[in-house]
Amino acid sequence: MKKVKLLIAEDSSINRKFLLRLLGEEFEIEESCDGEEALEKFAAFAPDIVLLDIHMPVMDGLEVIRRIRNSWVKRDVFILVLTGEESTEVKVEALNQGANDFVLKPFVREELQARVRVAKRQVLILEELRRAYSIISSEMDMVADLQTRLLPRGGFDFPGVDLDWMYLPSGRASGDYYDFFPVGPDTLRFVVADVSGHGARAAFIMNTVRAIFRMSWRNYFPLEQVVSFVNDDLCQIVGGEADFVTLMACDLDLSTKTLLYINAGHCPGFILTDQEIIHQLSPNCRPLGIFSLDISAGKISFKNSLKAFLYTDGFYEWELAPGEILGLDRFRDEVQQMIFQNGFDLWALKDRLERVGEHRVRFRDDLTALWIRTNI
Repeated sequence: MKKVKLLIAEDSSINRKFLLRLLGEEFEIEESCDGEEALEKFAAFAPDIVLLDIHMPVMDGLEVIRRIRNSWVKRDVFILVLTGEESTEVKVEALNQGANDFVLKPFVREELQARVRVAKRQVLILEELRRAYSIISSEMDMVADLQTRLLPRGGFDFPGVDLDWMYLPSGRASGDYYDFFPVGPDTLRFVVADVSGHGARAAFIMNTVRAIFRMSWRNYFPLEQVVSFVNDDLCQIVGGEADFVTLMACDLDLSTKTLLYINAGHCPGFILTDQEIIHQLSPNCRPLGIFSLDISAGKISFKNSLKAFLYTDGFYEWELAPGEILGLDRFRDEVQQMIFQNGFDLWALKDRLERVGEHRVRFRDDLTALWIRTNI
């Protein structure tokens, strides 16, 4: 096993020799005799533990602590302060600056060894946590990569329809889902969904939703039945827990010029028909995965043209200013203005939102959207 690195910052040569004899076999050690040299050795040696005298020439121990804690190099280093002062003020100040522990001079061999070994145990535990995090991080990267592969990629080709999509996950694994595929020669099915939470659990639930919707591509089922399948499966998998799914799913039939839709507790979709009427498709059933539902689709008819915008709540649940959320109403106003001006596209919308407030926009959640237009 690799030795833990220890830096001794102590101006007394006698104390340094004592510490070297006491700890030299157990640790890999570097020495310094003043505060400035201690910082130089710290940067070059990258120790896991620092034994730091408070009173040193050139730069005292408190300033050394401040600079270490303000650096980006080994900020989790364990700092064990060595002091001959018993005053509470010095100890409190050292701890406030970022020291982890302290030992009084003159040293008691057993106490010093015990406190250094406590520091060593913490260092080894942190190292184990880093390794575990690295494994988890690698696995989450794999989950995110697989999840992205499950979503539509490449070009879109459906006669009579233009479609654009946006998928910007806030983390590596997302709870958002979008999809689109034909379910007949003249019918396009498309969906946007949002799983509560983030991470691998949300990604797993998202894949369950996707698998059921994709089943309806290979073997046709009516929209209501597909959403019922999703709800029934989710109730079995996560029913009684905090997880749920909101969803907006549509069937666009060009032959009958109708749009069937189901909004399961999701953000209202925006539908513009024949360049005149904009419909907000509010929820017509509750979120999925909580309890049994009777699901029926709403219907919109059009004569010549239809435009549909489906999205997740990451587009409007972000702060304009500290404590002030953009909100659905303001977001709706921005969307409607762009749709009626015929200047709407997903990236232009994101750019417009980023210029709404006075501060730089930080979208806190995944951004997923579909923008569908008939071109018949």
